[in-house]
Amino acid sequence: TNIVSFDHHSRTKDFLRDAILNNDFMKNLELDQIHSIVDCMYPLEHQEGSLIIREGDVGDLVYIMEG
Repeated sequence: TNIVSFDHHSRTKDFLRDAILNNDFMKNLELDQIHSIVDCMYPLEHQEGSLIIREGDVGDLVYIMEG
């Protein structure tokens, strides 16, 4: 599997890293694993009120909401 990395401003990287570290499920990952996840994250924009994920849904993506 090829891993695609995206360039992020340092402020964005810090925000994403902190969000992962504050997540009960992901906070126990190794720091290099967290950096790899952050490097692969990319922005998506949704209209206000859009359904992104519903509690209980099975998924394989991680979403971090800003704002």
